[in-house]
Amino acid sequence: MIVRQSLPTVFLRLTSISIPETYKKPQIFAGTGWPEIACDGSASAMAMLHATIWAEPLRSVSEESSMWRRILLLCWLPAKLWAYEVAIEGNARTENVYIDRLLNRCFDDLKEAPKSEIETCLMDSKIFSEVVVDKRSDGMTVTIKDRWTLIPIPNLQVSKTDTRYGLFLVETNFLGMGHRIIAGGFSGNRAELGYGSFQFKNVFDTPLRINITTLSLNEEYHLYDGDDILFKQIEKRGRVSLDLGLPFGRSSEILIGFGSFASTFGEVEQFGRASNYSFDAVTLSGNLGAKNFRLYYENGWDLRYRVIRQTHRTDEEDLETMVNGQLHYGTSLFQGHSALSLTGFYRYTSATLAQKGFIYLGDSPGFRGIPKNGVWARKASALSAYLPTPIWKVTAGTLVTGPFVDIGILEYAILKPKPVQYKAYGIGTYFFLKEVALPGVGIEVGYNPDYSGQFLKVSLGGSL
Repeated sequence: MIVRQSLPTVFLRLTSISIPETYKKPQIFAGTGWPEIACDGSASAMAMLHATIWAEPLRSVSEESSMWRRILLLCWLPAKLWAYEVAIEGNARTENVYIDRLLNRCFDDLKEAPKSEIETCLMDSKIFSEVVVDKRSDGMTVTIKDRWTLIPIPNLQVSKTDTRYGLFLVETNFLGMGHRIIAGGFSGNRAELGYGSFQFKNVFDTPLRINITTLSLNEEYHLYDGDDILFKQIEKRGRVSLDLGLPFGRSSEILIGFGSFASTFGEVEQFGRASNYSFDAVTLSGNLGAKNFRLYYENGWDLRYRVIRQTHRTDEEDLETMVNGQLHYGTSLFQGHSALSLTGFYRYTSATLAQKGFIYLGDSPGFRGIPKNGVWARKASALSAYLPTPIWKVTAGTLVTGPFVDIGILEYAILKPKPVQYKAYGIGTYFFLKEVALPGVGIEVGYNPDYSGQFLKVSLGGSL
């Protein structure tokens, strides 16, 4: 059981009083001005109160002793006067302390929080398949059902130009504390990937989190003009990075990171070979928004961003800056019988041809109907709209289908001096698994007159 207090902040300017010796001495967090008093007592019998008082700066032991005589000690009120009890039931894998942290992030006062918002707050974590809240005047009971969070996710993607198959092992609730581990890879006709990442939350019992990522990708890139290949390049990329993040609000976070990156190029017949290089970089990334999880869409808005600034390169080229941005908005339509998902994308790099820092785009929302990594861009802007409608619901999940439209403008890094506009449209059908909160199977059928023409993409499981 988690006991949550709903306690007032008290501002007092007091005269001298006596503190009975039977009470434990409060801990003072103060230097000047308005020190904060954290009262320390027995949790089973007493409530904790953070009382803010007025006082002069403390400069000596005698002045500190005088301070204690001026404090009106309100810490020792009976706990039942203030406490709001929260009972957690049904959590087989998730620790109570992590559930409490999720609630703390959403609400300052659980007693006043609406039942539906408490349920939504916990469902947004994506580690529960069901949450039911029973509120009373003196407390509430939260009954939850854990998702199965240790998931082997097959990775199969088949399109006109690209085939990939692999497996990722994903744990989104490691040790029942919301830590995340991903390990796996894929192989295909043009690419091989090995990937591992670990996200550790609440470092040293603080809100801070650490992300560690390592990656090795060997891929053959084809630059397309419409359906024609203009250029080929084989590149092996390696990456090791560490990010330190601070969450705030319900679904927002800011991260500062450091990483080392390396690119090794292979010989390509008729196209030669680029020179190898590596670089170190600092990153600023995160997300800002107010959204709620739904099985097949996100309700609300969300801004994701990532800025990478190189700090050192092994060649003699200028340092590069890269910017990735994504703005999403989702809402229900027709009284919840359908939904609208709008996503805007922005990509930019300051790299020149000599710096080789291309943005590889294609075969993803916003860039459908473009061959995988078929555009090597210096700048790209795109808008994607999708209207998913549930057509079949079963215990295992929900099948949705609906039209999509992608439009955008691309500025190539090489060979094409003028911006290129494109559009794609079609039908996307996906089966979302309830227990893992991921699309199990996806089929996209569409038309992009500026690149692939008619296209079909079949996917199984998740992808990076």
